[in-house]
Amino acid sequence: MSNIRSVLADQIESGRVVIHGWLGSTEVLRVLRKSEIFILASEYEGFCISLIEAMANGCAPVVTDIRSGNKQLVKDGENGFIVPVGDIDAFVDRIKLLDSDRESLSQTRTGAWETGREYSVRRMVDNYVACFERAIEHARATPRTPDPSFPLMESCRSKYPLWLRRVKGKAKSFLHE
Repeated sequence: MSNIRSVLADQIESGRVVIHGWLGSTEVLRVLRKSEIFILASEYEGFCISLIEAMANGCAPVVTDIRSGNKQLVKDGENGFIVPVGDIDAFVDRIKLLDSDRESLSQTRTGAWETGREYSVRRMVDNYVACFERAIEHARATPRTPDPSFPLMESCRSKYPLWLRRVKGKAKSFLHE
């Protein structure tokens, strides 16, 4: 980190670059909302939540071309930029492009924001609910028929009828209130 600070000393002193270090979640959101570009120079990532958060807060991402996550979210030249792993010059070129062409920066940030919105908690909950509703509808429309090749284990079968199990469940929840 000290090497980065020394290389960027002039930009840090002028206020063009800020290295924040470790931040709490509310501080992260505050910083993202004030930022224009998000850099992710990883050699490996899974599905990167910080990238989604940055995009949802309008940061133009400049990310590495890795096998997982980044390319599912970032469309090169549309809502961000994808550069080869380890290619510092490519990172610099994309950042300079965004800095010098404010219209391109604005369009990229808008595209990133629109992509980030697709991953909101509300939208994911709605998708899960819709998935469960479709599964229930399908199960009701096409009830499972017993398959003698795969009999249920006796321990999985209740000796009590469904209506009685439901009454038991209601009684338990009433007792715990």
